[in-house]
Amino acid sequence: MPEGGGLTAAAEALLPQSGVEHPVTAVLLNFRAYDTWLELGVILLGLLAIYAVGGIKRYPKQNEAGEDPLLRQVMLFFTPVLFLFGAFLLYFGKSGPGGAFQAGVLWGAIGILLHLGGKLVFSVIPRSLGQLLLTIGLGFFLSLGFLLLARGAAFFEYPPAYAGVLILIIETLAAISIATTLTAMFANLNQENKEETNESKPTN
Repeated sequence: MPEGGGLTAAAEALLPQSGVEHPVTAVLLNFRAYDTWLELGVILLGLLAIYAVGGIKRYPKQNEAGEDPLLRQVMLFFTPVLFLFGAFLLYFGKSGPGGAFQAGVLWGAIGILLHLGGKLVFSVIPRSLGQLLLTIGLGFFLSLGFLLLARGAAFFEYPPAYAGVLILIIETLAAISIATTLTAMFANLNQENKEETNESKPTN
């Protein structure tokens, strides 16, 4: 550990080899990529915990909220806005604040908004596709690490010539998985709350 100033100078000195232009992105996706991989795992474990305590519910095909004309207009306006802004943050992360987690939250908001509007994402896509989207970020990240080990490099030690491309692919897939996981969390919790509310209503 350098005396005074921590590792700031060391990180900035290695930026040309990191594949990105922002030191925070370089640390999170290159110098300390193992930590970021674990963070993706923690998010997925949160969803698995929800499944463990409540099980995977069968989502209804439609929702009465889909009849709300105001909510439909909100969906039509904000869905492309959230997608484009998330894509911008994903790409901008290499040179400024942004990246997979910010983009994933915005894209996850699209899934939640669609769910609120009666367009239940997980009722219209195959279950296998949903599982792939949930795990593709974590799985690709880990597979890349083992591939680098097999080629004689250290775990998550990207070749400098391809570091930028690899980081962009990792962040894109991670953002997709984060968005899918957040949507699934909301969908499961929302469905469980509805069932509990229906069970608590008095019957005549």
